[in-house]
Amino acid sequence: MLRLVAATLVALGLWDAWKQVRLQWLRLRLSHDTLSLASDAIVITDAQNRVMVVNPAFTEITGYASQEVQGLKLETLAAPRHDKAFYQTFWSTLKSTGRWEGEMWSRRKHGDEYPEWLKVRAVTGKRGNITHFINLFTDISAQKARERDLRRIGYEDPLTGLPNRRRLHDLLASRLRHLRAGESLDMALVDIDGLKSVNDSLGVEQGDRLLARFAQRLTSYVAGSVVGRLGGDEFMVIRTTTFDDHDQWVATLREHMSRPFEINDHSLRLGLTIGSCRVPEDGNDSGVLFQRLESALYSAKRLGRNLSQRFRPALDKQDNPQLALVSDLRAALISGDQLELHYQTQHEPSSGELVGMEALLRWRHPKDGMISQAILFR
Repeated sequence: MLRLVAATLVALGLWDAWKQVRLQWLRLRLSHDTLSLASDAIVITDAQNRVMVVNPAFTEITGYASQEVQGLKLETLAAPRHDKAFYQTFWSTLKSTGRWEGEMWSRRKHGDEYPEWLKVRAVTGKRGNITHFINLFTDISAQKARERDLRRIGYEDPLTGLPNRRRLHDLLASRLRHLRAGESLDMALVDIDGLKSVNDSLGVEQGDRLLARFAQRLTSYVAGSVVGRLGGDEFMVIRTTTFDDHDQWVATLREHMSRPFEINDHSLRLGLTIGSCRVPEDGNDSGVLFQRLESALYSAKRLGRNLSQRFRPALDKQDNPQLALVSDLRAALISGDQLELHYQTQHEPSSGELVGMEALLRWRHPKDGMISQAILFR
C-alpha cells in the first residue's frame, strides 16, 4: 500500500512536496517534544508580547494552565517590583540587540512573588521586523534562599542573630565613612565575667539562654546603635553621638547590663569588664579601633576584671607584644589569607608504612613569618 502511494505521488510529481511536508511535520513534532521535556519554562509571544505558546514547565512554576494565559501580555504576570526605568532599559536593550538576560521578579497564580532568571530572544522576519519573542526562565527561589543562608552564616552570630566580628568591621567602616561634622563614635567592648561558671553549674544550654537574653537587653537598651557579638562572651556596641559623655555612657551601660537575669528560677548577676574608646580621639580606622578596644579590655582584665578601662596611648599594642599577637591573629581570621593548611604524614614506626595524616593550621604572619604554637600560647 505504501509503495502504491509513493508511486502515485511520484507519477503526479508530488513526491518532493510530500517529503517537505513530512520534514516539516517531524520538525514540529521535535519542537513540541522539546517544549514538553524542557525543565525551564518557555513562553513564546507575538510581536506585542501576547502569550501564544507555553510549555508544561511554565505551568509547573507559575500555576497557570496554557488556556488561562493565552492572549495575555506577559508583563501582566510580573510582580510589581520593577519601576518604569527598569522596563525602559529592558525593551531598549531587547529591541536594539535582539536579546536580554537578567533577574526579574514574577508572580504565581495564587499571588506569591518569586525571583526568576529570564532570557529573552527576539525572532525577526524576512524584512528584519520582530515577529515573536522567545522567553526562557527558571525559578531561582531556592538559589536565593541558599545565598541568604550563606550570608547569614558569614555575617551573623547563630545564637543571638547579632552581627559577627566580620560584619562589625563592615558596619564600623560604614559609620566612619558617614560620620558628619560634630559627630563622634562611642565604642565599648563588653566581656561577661564568669560565664564559664554558669555553664559548669547550670549547663551550656542555660549559658546560651543567658547570652541570648543578654543580647536582647543590650540591643533594647542601646536602640539605634550597632550591637554585635564577637564570639564567646564578648559583645560590642558602637554609638553615634553629638555628646561628649563617653565615660558616663560606659558607666550607665555597665550598670544597666549588670542587673540580675532570671534564668530558670536562678537570679544571675553578671560581672562585666568593659574596654572602650572614642572616635575621632582614639583613631578613625576600623582595624586600629578594634585593636585599641581589645587593648583597653585586656588592660581592664589584668587590673582585676569587673571594671571599665578607656583606651590610653600607653595601652597600644607596641607596649604589649602578646596582645598585639592576639589582635593580629583575629585580623588574620577575618582576612583568611594568612592561614595555611599543612598535612603531616604519620607512619608505623617499625615498618615505616603510611597509616594516617594530620591536618595542621599554620599562621604565616605578614611581618614575623611563621608563628609557632609556643609563642602564640605562652
